[in-house]
Amino acid sequence: MATVSIGAVPTGETLNIGSGKTIVGEGKITLAIGTITTSQPIISGTQTWNASGVTFDGILLDVTNTASAAASNLATLKVGGTTQWFVRKDGRVAVGASGNYVESGGFGTIDFYQASQFAGALYSGGLRLGSTGVVSWGDSNSPLATFDTFLRRDGANIVAQRNSTNAQAKRIYNTGDSTNGEWFAVDWKTTSNVCLVGAVAAGTGTKRPSQLDLYTGFAELTERASAPSAPGADAVRIYAIDNGAGKTQLMALFSSGAAQQLAIQP
Repeated sequence: MATVSIGAVPTGETLNIGSGKTIVGEGKITLAIGTITTSQPIISGTQTWNASGVTFDGILLDVTNTASAAASNLATLKVGGTTQWFVRKDGRVAVGASGNYVESGGFGTIDFYQASQFAGALYSGGLRLGSTGVVSWGDSNSPLATFDTFLRRDGANIVAQRNSTNAQAKRIYNTGDSTNGEWFAVDWKTTSNVCLVGAVAAGTGTKRPSQLDLYTGFAELTERASAPSAPGADAVRIYAIDNGAGKTQLMALFSSGAAQQLAIQP
């Protein structure tokens, strides 16, 4: 096989490599195109693969890693000197810059980093988050949505739904949706500074019975400063109140506004 030495290619000239020809050497290829005003890919190639029994490689680099730093990369792409994409020697791939990036983890995971700190990971068993990680929902299907619903970690084995000082609500549905549905609510939103716990219905939904099983527990009431307002028809409100003489009364208030004492502190 004949050997052809390639020196510097004059500016504006083209180096053509014929079909079936191979360049073999121990040097390196350095391309410095400079400023351009039209699209001129620094590497551009085409191939037609046409053999179903052949495993093809479009680009192949085989490194013998006798010794190298842990952060050595098989490939690196930069913009303005800042790394945007790289493949490490251990096969991990990272996309992103300025400390915010995604990479294939070393344990079969896809890891997310924010400000160079681990934020979370996707793996075969589900989703993992860092201690300050948040699961959030926005008000539209857009990355520019206003995100207003959050699940957070409050501590070991504690999941919290909170968003600054905004009152929250949680629903467990029996059927339907928020327009026509039935659900059990734990709700701070409906009435300011009052926690509603119970069955709720909307539209064509039906308000269903709720049953509280205390087993060997108990229900504890704290005295109110004053009697509550009367309930609606066919309902009764049970509450505790001071009788004015330092004794706790257990009272029942009916829709008529009449209150009946059930018991009093001995």
